[in-house]
Amino acid sequence: MKKVKILIRLVERNGNTPCHRGHQVGDTFDFDADRGKLCPMAFHALFPYVDILRYGGSVPPSKDGRILVSCPDAETRNIFEIIPIHEQDSDLSDLATFQQTELILWQKMIEIYSAEDPAQISHTQSVVDYTQKIAELEGLEPHRIFLLKIAAILHDIGCPAARAVSGKSLPPMQEKEGARIAEELLQPVKAFSPEEKSYIVSVVGSHHQIRKAEELHFEPLFEADLIVNLLEGYYDRTKAAFYREQMVHTEAGKKIFNLIFQKDLH
Repeated sequence: MKKVKILIRLVERNGNTPCHRGHQVGDTFDFDADRGKLCPMAFHALFPYVDILRYGGSVPPSKDGRILVSCPDAETRNIFEIIPIHEQDSDLSDLATFQQTELILWQKMIEIYSAEDPAQISHTQSVVDYTQKIAELEGLEPHRIFLLKIAAILHDIGCPAARAVSGKSLPPMQEKEGARIAEELLQPVKAFSPEEKSYIVSVVGSHHQIRKAEELHFEPLFEADLIVNLLEGYYDRTKAAFYREQMVHTEAGKKIFNLIFQKDLH
């Protein structure tokens, strides 16, 4: 009998203390290939369920149909979802579902921008590309990179609505409208858990705020947007050294920033 492939995804955290292992909501692990990356306490909590499922058994699901297991850490309780992948599910794999979701949200973004501000489409693509590159160079887990890419696609989605309300797209109104629209666009999406949708909405609703970038761990997107805004002239390039010192915290972001703006840093 062929074993069932098992994915483990961190979908929720309860408690204000950071995870002692450094896990973040959105982290996803292949049980066979990545088990060494899992917190040992979480691994021991998950193993009895995984062992039953991978050999064709079943376990009681939660009320929403998912298989959820809590780690035993009393200070920060991570909630993991166990996702069995059967052979017959191969055409509906996580990868295919996520790629389709990205395409749909990308098309929605283009529809919103094309009527009023087509230039915003190329801006968004640049932010998505830099976000992905910084996140990859920082060694972030693939599913977390995907969540950041989706947030990057939607990061300025509130600009047209902000201009309609106030005549301008300044950050506070842009973020407020962006969070509202992102929540509406994500509501029917099945690829994300409620917690992951909430995370994306929170990032969109605070993507100009460096303290939120640190708190929610979306530094790659924050730094990507800063780089693109400098390149496009929205920010003063003569202040590039200030921006680098005050706002670029990842090593990958610093390297990319230095390469692009080397002439402006002297």
